[in-house]
Amino acid sequence: TFPHHSQPRTLSLDLPTPNDHLVTSLPLLEPGSFPTRQWAGLLPLSQTEDDKYIFYWLIEPDFSDTADDGLLEDDPAQVPLVIWLNGGPGCSSLEGLMIENGPFQLVKDGDWRIQINPHSWHRIPAWV
Repeated sequence: TFPHHSQPRTLSLDLPTPNDHLVTSLPLLEPGSFPTRQWAGLLPLSQTEDDKYIFYWLIEPDFSDTADDGLLEDDPAQVPLVIWLNGGPGCSSLEGLMIENGPFQLVKDGDWRIQINPHSWHRIPAWV
């Protein structure tokens, strides 16, 4: 309960399921070139419809080359969750995802396309 309210308040949201936010394709990305699962969408920050939402993009860790890091594919509880936020006025965290440390690189070599970043930080932790 909240001290300034006479009646207890409960937060009841109709939240989306993970499958509602599963990303199955991206424009400019070759189909099948990034098999790691990812989810993106809006999550409400309060229970009123006209309030604020936060956008997230969660990328599952890449377990394809975990032999040297000690992580087991069948034990995802070992994998840390890292939240990446870029700072500064007008700086979007999508910039970090698409240009800096994320699994994608937006490149232009004639036409625009997305290529896979071989040095992506999603190799071990899960990133939001």
